[in-house]
Amino acid sequence: MCCGRRAPHRSTSSSAVGRHWSQVQTRFGQGSTRSARMRSLRHVKRGGSYLRALGPKKKWSGSPDDTAYSKISGGRWNPPGEFGVLYLSGSADVAYANGREILNGLLAPAATVDDLLDPESLFEVQEFLVDESEFVDAVTKNGRAELALPARCGKGKRYALTRAIGRAAYKGGENGIASISAVQRDGEELAIFDSCASKIAHMRGARRTLRQWRAGRVGVKKKSSKKSSS
Repeated sequence: MCCGRRAPHRSTSSSAVGRHWSQVQTRFGQGSTRSARMRSLRHVKRGGSYLRALGPKKKWSGSPDDTAYSKISGGRWNPPGEFGVLYLSGSADVAYANGREILNGLLAPAATVDDLLDPESLFEVQEFLVDESEFVDAVTKNGRAELALPARCGKGKRYALTRAIGRAAYKGGENGIASISAVQRDGEELAIFDSCASKIAHMRGARRTLRQWRAGRVGVKKKSSKKSSS
């Protein structure tokens, strides 16, 4: 899902995906060196604090850095059964939007998130510190155009094209993909491949509800302002 104005729909028929997949395979050709493959697509550097939106602990008690379920079920950038991805939100607003998606999945069809008084207290997040690294660029206008992606995400889960890109990037030895958010206007998300997630993404603190995480950030800011004024 994407908020705001959508770009004109681009067909993702099997023939269109097949043609694009051939182009992507060529860019990540087996005969080329890794450095050549790295230069063949646009990249952006990303790092710092990110959040992973999690379901309530009683529903999902696994370690927040575990990508096993992602490998089984697949996601936006990974086909089911092939490899795992650590999906991270670039801001609290993006994490909130992803948390709403999780809660809606748990509540349907009896209710929706809009029926809840305080959704931020009903799902959890885990903060990660990501080492500054290069990621395939699915964020900028030029990067998305090079990948034949629309400027904005369309509604629904049309993953054929993005999964083809993810598969090629994974085989090409990339760290992952930085992309615009599919759930929050102007937000970003980071998809880190399981081949390097444990090396560049480090859990910070314990998992907690988004409400608790926000309160903790406010507390840190207040302490910092007191120190600077003393």
